[in-house]
Amino acid sequence: RRNFKIVPVSPRIHPCGLAFKFSRCAVVVNKLDTIDLFCVAKTRYCLNFFVDSHMIGYNMNGGAMTNKIDDEPNGLPGLRGVEHVGFTVPDLEEATRFFVDVLGCEAIYDLGQFIDEEGNWMERHLNVPARAVIRNIRFFRCRFGPNFEIFEYEVDGQKTTPPRNCDVGGHHLAFYVDDFDAAERYLRRKDVTLLGERTVRTEGPSKGQTWIYFLTPWGMQLELVSFPDGKGYEQHSSRRLWHPAFPSE
Repeated sequence: RRNFKIVPVSPRIHPCGLAFKFSRCAVVVNKLDTIDLFCVAKTRYCLNFFVDSHMIGYNMNGGAMTNKIDDEPNGLPGLRGVEHVGFTVPDLEEATRFFVDVLGCEAIYDLGQFIDEEGNWMERHLNVPARAVIRNIRFFRCRFGPNFEIFEYEVDGQKTTPPRNCDVGGHHLAFYVDDFDAAERYLRRKDVTLLGERTVRTEGPSKGQTWIYFLTPWGMQLELVSFPDGKGYEQHSSRRLWHPAFPSE
């Protein structure tokens, strides 16, 4: 209806339930199977998709795909990236020893104690109980990547077990290293708990990646990861995930 042209450029495209809904430049894709590459184009608007397992890359006038009828791009105005990741630990000094002495991060500064004895500032601004006490907040830098803002709270009814990856809110922090073998040996010498054996990706968009999970002394999940020769998706797409080894790219 809007003069879109679908141009298949892969020899393996076949009918697999694709459904497109256009409102200027909006696309919905269902039942992806063996599609590798296709393009949807309308005059000066062009969306390029590379589909490999679960990865879809797209670009439209330098912004995100949208179904809005105006020209306002999606996304935060002036967005530069992730500045810090914040999380809570049971013992800030124990966490400092681990992140500094074992992982090699650098402690930068403390904010000290926060408490509101009468009002509800803590509840309104931080989504914690009104009488919760922040015993201290410490900021860390770990080479190239987001800073860490680490909290230690004192509050009645506090959960002290970190969430699992399968729980809502489950997460992990991944640390990239140039030499995976040396880093894995180092963690074992430091008696760090590693989960199982390393996983090596030999196919798919993450081909070339090696990783293993490990735990902090209080049970928080971390990951050791490396892919010095890049990942598989880079062979088919000009788009790149941010890489701590090449922070300016």
